[in-house]
Amino acid sequence: MIDKMSIEKKPEWLLDIASGKETQFSLLNVLQNSLYYPGCELNGAPVKCLGGNIHSFIYSDYGVSGNFILNNTNRITNRVNNRCGFKGYRAIKEVALGINDFIPIGWSPEIVPKGEKDLVMARQRHGESFAHWSVLERLSDFPSTHGPDLFSFLYIGGEISAVYQALYIRNNIKPKVLVVITSCVSEDSWGLGSVREDSFFKKVVKANPAGMPDYLIDGHDSIVARWKEYKGEKVIQFPEQAGNLWKLNSRLELS
Repeated sequence: MIDKMSIEKKPEWLLDIASGKETQFSLLNVLQNSLYYPGCELNGAPVKCLGGNIHSFIYSDYGVSGNFILNNTNRITNRVNNRCGFKGYRAIKEVALGINDFIPIGWSPEIVPKGEKDLVMARQRHGESFAHWSVLERLSDFPSTHGPDLFSFLYIGGEISAVYQALYIRNNIKPKVLVVITSCVSEDSWGLGSVREDSFFKKVVKANPAGMPDYLIDGHDSIVARWKEYKGEKVIQFPEQAGNLWKLNSRLELS
C-alpha cells in the first residue's frame, strides 16, 4: 500500500466473504476499482505494492495453464521465482468459473485489428480458456508489511485485448490501475499482444467509453511513461523491479 494513492475501504462483498457469509461471484463487484495485469504469468508484486489501495486484482495470460495458476497460487509449486505466487496467504474462497459466467454465449471482440478477426480468435483459442476466482487472506504469522490482509484475485486464461473488451468495455467500466510490464507480453508483428504506444492493445484501452485507467504501471527501467497520456507525473517507483506508477494526465487523455 502506498500513501500517494487513495486508501480504499474494503468493499462490503469482500468483508462478507471474510466473515463467512455465502457470497456468489459478481463480475461487476470485482471490476470496480480493480487492477488489470495482462501478460502477467503469476507475478505477485503488484498485490504486495498496492494491496490496500486496490482490493481486486484481475490477471490474464493465454500462455499458462489453469493447473499452473492453481498450484502457484496455493504454493504447491513455485516454478518461476520468489516473486510468483502468494506466500503467506490462504484461500478462503475459491471458485472455478466458466467463460460464460462473465461473457455472454456467442460474444466476440468488437474491436479487432483491421482484417485480422480470424487471427484474434485463433490466438484466443491457442491457450487454455479458464477462469479462477479466489479470495485470499494473509496468515496471522505474517506482518502487515508482507502485503494486504485480504484481497480478491481473478485469473483468466485469455488474450489480453479480448479480455479487456469482454470485462471492461462491455460493462462500461475502467480499471483503476493498468499494468503494462512487458516481460511476459509478446511484441508480435501485428501488435495484438504488444503494449507499445502505437499498439493495438492501447487502441482498445483508449476506446473504452468509461475512459482510460487512472494509473499505469510501466516497466521498471522507464524514464517516462510508455503511453503519452501518463507522461508528466510519476507517483512512485516500486521496489523489487515492479515498475513505475504513473498518473493519468486528463488533459493528454483528451488529446
